[in-house]
Amino acid sequence: MNTVTQNEKVKNKIIKNPGEKHPMTTSNFFNRPDKGAHGIKAREIYLDRQVFTHGHEHYELEYILEGEMVNVINGTKIVMKAGDFYLLGTNDYHDVVPRKTGVKKMSIFFYLPATASVIKQFLESNPCPVVGTIPESDRAAFESIIRQIYETENFQVFEHTDSVSLSALLALHIAYRSKPYSPHGKRLATGYMQTALQYMLSHYKEPLTLDSVANVLGLSSTYFCRLFASQMQESFLDYLSNIRIQSAKNLMIFEAEKTTMQIAFEVGFESYSSFYRNFLQIVGVSPKEFRKQIQAVKKV
Repeated sequence: MNTVTQNEKVKNKIIKNPGEKHPMTTSNFFNRPDKGAHGIKAREIYLDRQVFTHGHEHYELEYILEGEMVNVINGTKIVMKAGDFYLLGTNDYHDVVPRKTGVKKMSIFFYLPATASVIKQFLESNPCPVVGTIPESDRAAFESIIRQIYETENFQVFEHTDSVSLSALLALHIAYRSKPYSPHGKRLATGYMQTALQYMLSHYKEPLTLDSVANVLGLSSTYFCRLFASQMQESFLDYLSNIRIQSAKNLMIFEAEKTTMQIAFEVGFESYSSFYRNFLQIVGVSPKEFRKQIQAVKKV
């Protein structure tokens, strides 16, 4: 593994502390400050601190150059290392925790609908989110493509050009040629499940039930229950609780003035006891202890 120089660290660092937001790379949960941006952008960064739960207005293709990190995508933990990549869509959220000496990675951000129509069609017709590993035989080409995009537009908002669009499309084809898989398991959510997950991410603050989502899909509750468990490898309620708890964590980080009880009801829990039980089970500490940890980190 190559050593990242101190100059690279200073140049590429994007997060000083969890409370500091970068206009292009982090945001409140589904509160996207980059709304209205357009085109295709690329960058190479060094990350040595946790980036807490956030979502984006854009599609995000990330490739790990050096180091190792834990990536929590839609509530599912994945350990990623050099050669690995992930692609997130506009309804996905994640939390990144670098390990050991930090992570050096390359990114392509696709803003829709202004992005070239052929790329828009590709992104919207293929499963997302996905994770995978670029084969060694393709890595040099893959890295070269991302660097070319980065050098072309230097991470500025711009109208896409044919050369950048072609390069970005090639990068996507290389990524999908590696046969990526869903963060939830080897089976990708398609058809009914893709619609169900998008609906849950848009309505998780409401009193959702398995019956109500099945009804939206026009399926029986029994069939939808089996379908969800087989494709997601967890129950409907577990998945919904994960979304709500991840959202609650983000509110605790970015909206410290809100009480824990206010947050519990805001993210969709019907009782504080249910929120507390789920938070403890998913996060591993109580809401009070989590807030103490956040305050301690922000003081660093």
